[in-house]
Amino acid sequence: MARLQNKDRGLFERPAGSGTWWIRYYDAEGKEHREKIGSKSLARQAYAKRKTQIREGKFFPEFLLRRKTILLRDFIQDYLKEAKVNHRAYFNDEKHAAFFTKAFGDLPIEDLTASQIEKLKAERLASVKPATVLRELVWLKHLYNVAIRDEKLEKNPVNQVKFPKPNNARLRYLTEDEQQRLQAVMAPADYQLVEIALHTGLRRGEQFDLRWKNVDFRAETLTIPVSKSGLTRHVPMNERVLEIMSSYYKKRRTDWVFPSRNPDRPLDCRNFVKRVYKLALRQASISGASWHTLRHTFASMLAMAGTPLHTIQILMGHAQISMTMRYSHLAPSHLKEAINRLVKAN
Repeated sequence: MARLQNKDRGLFERPAGSGTWWIRYYDAEGKEHREKIGSKSLARQAYAKRKTQIREGKFFPEFLLRRKTILLRDFIQDYLKEAKVNHRAYFNDEKHAAFFTKAFGDLPIEDLTASQIEKLKAERLASVKPATVLRELVWLKHLYNVAIRDEKLEKNPVNQVKFPKPNNARLRYLTEDEQQRLQAVMAPADYQLVEIALHTGLRRGEQFDLRWKNVDFRAETLTIPVSKSGLTRHVPMNERVLEIMSSYYKKRRTDWVFPSRNPDRPLDCRNFVKRVYKLALRQASISGASWHTLRHTFASMLAMAGTPLHTIQILMGHAQISMTMRYSHLAPSHLKEAINRLVKAN
């Protein structure tokens, strides 16, 4: 019975009946502290954590006084306001924000532990691909790094979590026959967008967010001001891309290369992919492909044409050569050439 009576020691609800719980505890010097937490279950966890910190000599009240308790859901909303201005793929931020708000939103930001994240990771791996879980964890790690930058807390719990390794053994790209079938079912103007992806390897956001100031006809290059790696990169245009871009330039009516009906906004890439591209894939009986498959096709065709992997790395904008090595099995000719040198040498 004593255990039941002491279960909620150090907890109190204020105002009564509000569902908002506080904790009260004393540090090693006998000084009283009170913190507003939230739900009763979270208050129990916070109280136990503070008692452990005090017992182990890791409680620093001046740090607590410098900041107020922030729920993870509130910090996520503040982060989204910043991301909406600075991030190219804001819809990914919204998707991850909604997921982690549902999972951990009621926790104070400093109370999320690596074990809780590991448990969620295991649950996700049972239902989605490792690559999906990897992207989610990378986003959460970045969120906590932002919190550390803003002096909201001192440690990132995601650093202690082992990230899953996505299986890239199966590399999907469109064969020449599939490309021809896709072209046959698409309107010429729509297929031109596919062709640009096939001939440049641009990521979806990079392509649809192009502005005319990023197109240099004289140098025959497209400039991506901020790529996935955070750096500026320059993508060469071949004859077909130059031809398509020239036709668009003659009809330009806005700063966007691919404008929507609203001249102040680019074409909605998600809407185009869902409404036009995926429909065409079904009509052409092409399965297992996405828009990103066009980027893989670009790299795969280069590899099969004997292009050096280092060149493919530059054209793809890969920060690490390990990303480009996925296409190495498509270029066996340089391997055969290497071992044939032994015959010539002997």
